[in-house]
Amino acid sequence: MYRLTVLFLGLFFLSGVVSGSAQGIKAVEKTQATPPVSARPIQAQKSTVAMPNTYKKRQVMVGNGGGVTGGSVTYYLLEDGRLYGKRSRDKGYTFIGQQKPLATKRVFETVESKCSIAKTKFDKPGNMYQFVGWQNDKKRYQVTWAKGDSTVPANYPKFHKAFMNMIPVASRLK
Repeated sequence: MYRLTVLFLGLFFLSGVVSGSAQGIKAVEKTQATPPVSARPIQAQKSTVAMPNTYKKRQVMVGNGGGVTGGSVTYYLLEDGRLYGKRSRDKGYTFIGQQKPLATKRVFETVESKCSIAKTKFDKPGNMYQFVGWQNDKKRYQVTWAKGDSTVPANYPKFHKAFMNMIPVASRLK
């Protein structure tokens, strides 16, 4: 039986090659590309890149929320320039892009020096709110204000707007 099968396959192969039939050639290529039954699937390697929730260096968080749904959207700029977004209903983070080192440096200088986030105590969210935050490992500061609040320190709405303008409209989370 084995010899008959081998003979049949040999004749099948030869008939495709001799006649120049594209089907015969494709069939041979297809069977050669198929992995053997005993092959194991390759395991996906786990990523070792720290996400915002595990990142130990500095990061800036900017976002907004509230309204009928009570949901929020937060954007995270990590010290290494990676920019992520996350909606409160999402389980994971969405990678938005890589910022240039100079732009990243300016964002951190602005929030740390011009906004003095470590010294600013302002937490007055309303139905619709905006926020700017800063974190370095376990240290965390956040300034939150109601949309349209005129008592929020002046640099924060400007910083929020400038940060959001850094994110392309097509990449913003809805």
